[in-house]
Amino acid sequence: MISREDVIEKFEYDKNTGNLIWKNSWRRAVKGEIAGYNARGYRATKIDGKIYWIHRLVWLLHNGSLPSCGFVIDHINGKKSDNRIENLTAVTVKQNIENSGVSKNNKVGYKGVHVRNGKYFAQIKHNYKVYRLGAFDSATEAFAAYEEAASQMFTHYKRIGVA
Repeated sequence: MISREDVIEKFEYDKNTGNLIWKNSWRRAVKGEIAGYNARGYRATKIDGKIYWIHRLVWLLHNGSLPSCGFVIDHINGKKSDNRIENLTAVTVKQNIENSGVSKNNKVGYKGVHVRNGKYFAQIKHNYKVYRLGAFDSATEAFAAYEEAASQMFTHYKRIGVA
């Protein structure tokens, strides 16, 4: 497991971009270059044969330890590569799911909304139960119902669920 001291030794932190910059060249790392590569939208890097998510290294650098068991690091604005410390927060897995964006399979473009036979249906899942919020004439009306329900049900709902 990497320590805060290891992160300080290996990287400089760019507070404007959230990037970690290599302090020294070694193996494939080049001094002065941004550490990491794109891995499913997140930035990751390899150190001593182990892969680390950059957002976890940034969190470790600023907080001295990673979140405790049962917590994950969430990107508040939903941009997986935005590793500025003010964009990172420790949340439960449930809260992280609540704050997820629109699924890539969503054809309507709004979280919690699907279309069938010309009507837009809103639904929300909370504590393993699906709540059907109604049928609407437009996607925006259905999404408004989703947003209202999310603001009441979810403890960590911040992101606008629009593609």
